[in-house]
This record gives sequence, C-alpha cells and structure tokens, in this order.
Amino acid sequence: MNISEEMKKAHENLSKTSLKFLEFVEKNPWCLKHSQYEGLQWPWTFIKIIFQPWPVFIDQHLKKEAADAGICVYNLIKQIPRKIFNFDARAMSLYYEIPQGTIEYIMSGVTEDLFQHLMGRGDFVHSPSRGFKCMEYNISGNLGGWELPFWLSMYLKTGPTKKFFEENHPEIINENLVAIALKLYINYMLQKFPHGGHEMNLVMVMRHHQDGVANSPLEKYIVSMYAKILQSMNKNLQGELIVCDYNHLTVKGDYLYYKGKRVLYLQENYAGFVPEWILDAFRKGNLLLYLGPVTFLMTNKLNIALLSEHEESVLFTPEERESIIKYIPWTRKTVPGQTRYREETVDLEPFVLANKEKLVLKPSLNYGGNQIQIGFLTPQQEWETEINKAFQQKTWLVQEYIEPSRYLFQEGEGGYGEHNVVWGMFVFAGIYSGTFLRTQSTESNKGIINSLQGADLTVVFEVRE
Repeated sequence: MNISEEMKKAHENLSKTSLKFLEFVEKNPWCLKHSQYEGLQWPWTFIKIIFQPWPVFIDQHLKKEAADAGICVYNLIKQIPRKIFNFDARAMSLYYEIPQGTIEYIMSGVTEDLFQHLMGRGDFVHSPSRGFKCMEYNISGNLGGWELPFWLSMYLKTGPTKKFFEENHPEIINENLVAIALKLYINYMLQKFPHGGHEMNLVMVMRHHQDGVANSPLEKYIVSMYAKILQSMNKNLQGELIVCDYNHLTVKGDYLYYKGKRVLYLQENYAGFVPEWILDAFRKGNLLLYLGPVTFLMTNKLNIALLSEHEESVLFTPEERESIIKYIPWTRKTVPGQTRYREETVDLEPFVLANKEKLVLKPSLNYGGNQIQIGFLTPQQEWETEINKAFQQKTWLVQEYIEPSRYLFQEGEGGYGEHNVVWGMFVFAGIYSGTFLRTQSTESNKGIINSLQGADLTVVFEVRE
C-alpha cells in the first residue's frame, strides 16, 4: 500500500487521528480485506445500507466548522415560510407550483412554534478552500441516518477499527443523536402541556409495524432510552415511547389514544402522511405532531433555490445574507427570465443550456438521486432535452456543481482507492447532533453520491486532540 502525499494531507486536514488511522491500515495489510468487516451489517431498514469499512475522524476545529454550517443553514431553511412568504398560501402555491388548496391543507394547524422544533439533515460537500456548501436540505420524520449512534457502536466493535482504538485510544466526543432528539420531544411536551396530569406518551408511527412491539434492537434501544431520559429529567414523570402503525391508534373526544393511553406527541415515519382523523386532533391543539403534511414543503429542494435567489434580499439580516453566500451554492428555479450569476445578469435558460459543464439539474421532490443530471457527465443533446422539459414544468432547479473532496477508503475485496464524499449533518431544534458520510469511488463515474445510487456509508468520529 502506497499512500500519496496528497491523500495524507487530505486526511490530516480532517484530523491528526484520521492520518494516524490511514498510517495504521498502511502498516496492517489485513485491514484492506473486506472480509474483516463482517460486523458492519444493518438489516433494520427498508433501504439496503452498504457500509464503507473505514471510518472518518474529525478534530474539534472541523467539528465546529461543520456545526456552524449545519446550524446556519437549518436556521435559514426554517424561516422560509415566514420570512419569504409570510405564511401566504397563494404566494407559496405560485413558487412551489402546488395548488393553493393543497398548500392550505399542508399548513392547516401549523404554527410558528413548529418551525422552532424541526429535525433536519443537510447534505454538504466540503473542501479546504471553499468550506462547506449545502447541496440540499432534508426535514422529515424518517431522516436517513438517524440510526447514527448505533452505527458508531458497530464500528467500535469491528475488527480493524476496534484494533485501532485499542492501540491508539483516541478521545471520542460524539453526542448521542437519538438522546438529543428524545430530550427535545419531552421538553416540547412539557412546554405544550405544562399543567401536569398527563403521561408523556410518545408514539413513533412506522409502516406495517406490529402492535406496540419493539421488533429490532434499534427500536428496543429507543424505547429503553426514552424511559431512562424521562426518569433522569424528573422522577415524577410517567410515560412511554410506543412504536406502532396508525391502525393501532384511536381518537376519542378530539384526543389521540393508544390502548386507552393518551398520546401527547406523534412522530410519523411515513414521509409526511398522517390520516385526517389524527390531523384533526393536531389542529385543535390536543396533539404535538412531527412532522406531517408540512414535510412536502420542508423537504422541497426548491428551498435551496429560494435562499440563493434571496442572497441580497432585505428580508434577511446582513448576517443571514452572509451565511447564504457562504453555505449555499448558486441555485435557481427553472423559470425563464433574467437572473444574477455571480457579478453578471444572465438570461437563465440560454445560460443553462450553454454551461452544462458547471451545472447540475435536479427535480424538486424526488429522492435517492433519481433524475439528477450532472452536466459534465450528460451528452449535450440529452442535456438540452432535459433542460427544455425542466423549464416547461418549472418544478426543477439548476445548481452550481461543487466538486467534492476526495479521501482514501477501502475498496473491493482487498484494496483501497480515492472516494468522493458527501457530508450528512444533523441539526435538531438548532442543536448540532452529528455527521455521517456517503462515499463513492472516483472510478464509478456516476457523480451522484447517494445510497440508492450505490454509495457506501461511513461514520464520523469526533475526536479531541
């Protein structure tokens, strides 16, 4: 194994520990064998996860840089309905190309308070010269990667990674993402229902789930942790976390129940779907809901275009405008007309047609990297066809292509190679809660770094050096 000086420097920019891990695998050829990492298995999800065997280590300086980026973009995204639209359903309808009645339905019962308690994951690329840039932002009840604390524990128990920790003893300072979320849920319930007399019952609704049974080790862990956190906050607090499907819940007298137990908080893992009979309890103020139909607005990729289009707008403070310029790449909704590109005014559609080498085309609502066109990887005729379609539909966005940083990772049955990476950074209610990476070999020539497009996933250990 012969590591280039360029790759050593790239890993050293992450942390000294990251470079030390690279030197560790260089001295131990058995670390190249994929068979040494059989402990990295995660069957408890409908999406198959392929783990990249080598983790990443970042120092406190880079952790702060990541946290600042994640929190700033989170704060910008959550203000969009108020600052840009003033909660005006007609204005939202015109921009998102969604019928006004649908917008009114999505926003019914939603208050400003809900936007202070969002859970988000920004997908960022990073380079030492340009810092972090947010390519898209996801706010939903079933965020990919929320199992991060479990994944971290798997890496700590797995062959070569376990051996590295035993020999080098890096000081890990990761927070527990799940614990942060559960504490926020409980505090929100106490804030909303302060008069006592209620059990702090929280339901996580999962598709096709058995009645109240914690099936997987992950679910059992969450149920157990919820009980411990509840008691640690106040020994007099009663309640439980219940995992079930909608058909196990009932509404009586405008309140939601699970087997006679009143439910104060419902977290849906249905990509925004909530039955109307449960939404009624939410709209009447008798139930806290995360996140429900408003998911369809908060996960819309056009939100990044909105921020980019408003980088000079007085709707945002000078500090917020600086954050937009720093963290949001140039992005526009596919609507014909003039716009700004850097220091010049351009006619958007001809500009996009003529500059595919530096642009990406994305649909506003699809997930998993589907239908994304990377300009420099797309034949000119195909690019023109897709652009014409996008400008007719007006629900797509074009975005500046930001080249991801490259790092060295295990590859194949017994090798290694350079990979491009995307950082998935979590923020819950304004609190930075951790990061994971998706990695893809530079040899794949896909350009789209997404788990559903064949990218691997690895964890990020935050270390004190």
